[in-house]
Amino acid sequence: RALCNTRATLAIYMAVSTAGALNLWQGNATVSREEVYEQYWAVRGRVEKYRVARQKGLQAICDRQPAWIFEKLQQEMPNFWEADSQALVHVVRGGYGPYKKVTAVVAAVVVLAPFFAVLVLFVFGVAALPRERGPLLLAGFLGYYVLIHVATHGYARYRLPAMPVLFLIAAFAWAAFRSRVYPRLTGAGKAVGLAVAVTLALSVAPTLLSWFTEPWDKPPAEAGEVREEAS
Repeated sequence: RALCNTRATLAIYMAVSTAGALNLWQGNATVSREEVYEQYWAVRGRVEKYRVARQKGLQAICDRQPAWIFEKLQQEMPNFWEADSQALVHVVRGGYGPYKKVTAVVAAVVVLAPFFAVLVLFVFGVAALPRERGPLLLAGFLGYYVLIHVATHGYARYRLPAMPVLFLIAAFAWAAFRSRVYPRLTGAGKAVGLAVAVTLALSVAPTLLSWFTEPWDKPPAEAGEVREEAS
C-alpha cells in the first residue's frame, strides 16, 4: 500500500497511511502507549510525525538488542494467531447486548472450529507444498506479513489479509487428501510441517486456554482486555 497509495506533499512522496511508523514505535517502546501518543502528537506536521515515529521505533529496536527478536516472537505470535476474533470480543464485552453463556459458547465454536480446521490443514499443506515459484511466493508473502507484525504488534484482526494464503494452502492439502494423492513427505517436508505445527500450537495455546480459565461474565469495561491489548 505504501508503494501504490502515495501522494506528493511539499515535493515529498509519502504514504497516505502513515500509521506504520507509529505502530513500529508503539510495538517496541519501553514506555506506555499513552506516553508514546503524547510524544507523537506533540510533533507538528504529518511528515515530521512519521519521521520521528520511525526514528523512535528503530531506536527502540536497537536498544532492545540482542534479545529483541526472541522477545517479540514470544509476545506477538500469540497475539497474531490468538484463538479469538472481533466478533467474539464484542460478544464477551456485551457489545451485542446481554447474553447467555451457552450463546457465547456456540459463537466461540462457530468462529473458532473452522479456524482450527484451517490451521491443521495448513500444516499438512505446508509440509507437502511443491517447491515451485507460485507456492513459494505465497509462503514468502505469508512469512513476510507475519514478520512485519512481529516487528510491530500482532492482533487477531491483523491476520485477515493473510488468511487467503492459509485457505489456499489448506485447500491444497484437503484436495490431496480427498483425491488420495497426498504425497509421501520428504525429510525436509516433515521438518517444515513439524516446525509450523509447533509454532502455531504455542501461539494459539494461551488464548485457547484463557477461554477455559478466565470468567466470561465480566463487566463490559473489563471483558476482553487481555485480548485487546495489542489493538
